Amino acid sequence: MFYTHLALLWHTCQVMCYFRSMALRTKLLPSVPRFQVDNFGYYRRSFCAEISSLGRMPWSQLYDDAIDEGLILENPKTGREVAFVLSNVKHDREGEILQWEFIPLGELVRQNPQLCGVTLMIFND
Repeated sequence: MFYTHLALLWHTCQVMCYFRSMALRTKLLPSVPRFQVDNFGYYRRSFCAEISSLGRMPWSQLYDDAIDEGLILENPKTGREVAFVLSNVKHDREGEILQWEFIPLGELVRQNPQLCGVTLMIFND
């Protein structure tokens, strides 16, 4: 009986720690770069820009407890913000970077299904 209660207590602590860590992860770092949607072209559900047109390092670490990197896209007309996470880097045959591809954060897609399939591409010029 004692071991059953101990196991239940241990499991409860694990679950609480998990949900606490998820709550902490939902807060993006304030240093994440923000860009207005006007800085990007839009074609077939993809926002596109050249890295030189963004003027600075366009992405950084999203959370203090993870290595995910990304940026935030703001729409000044609607006031909505969407965080994008780096998902892929494409290289040419010589190994030079051609483009960086970003997708919306998973929790944002679950909340807003219309974001499913939207990408953000930054081209290396």
